Amino acid sequence: MKNKITKRILQAIPMLLFISFISFLLMNLAPGDPAQGYITPKMSKEQADLIRSSLGLDKPMLTRYFLWLKNVLSGDLGYSLVSRQAVASEISSRFLATIGLMGSSL
Repeated sequence: MKNKITKRILQAIPMLLFISFISFLLMNLAPGDPAQGYITPKMSKEQADLIRSSLGLDKPMLTRYFLWLKNVLSGDLGYSLVSRQAVASEISSRFLATIGLMGSSL
């Protein structure tokens, strides 16, 4: 039984990596620029390039994926483009309500 569980976990790791890569790829292929939430029309091109650089958008996609994966695995989920707060705090503030909804559906 223990070997079967270990085997399943080891099989899940490549699948989770594949799914995370496809998700990252789709988000990067979507139209629009993630930096637009931070850039105002009054900003110069240099300021806009600095924002894109600080968000890592000047790096190749594969490099950004591995940086993102490293950050996610270390618990750094980044910052929300909408609220500009840490994603981990956004998730934790809604966690109890989510558990309550899940519990009520059982």
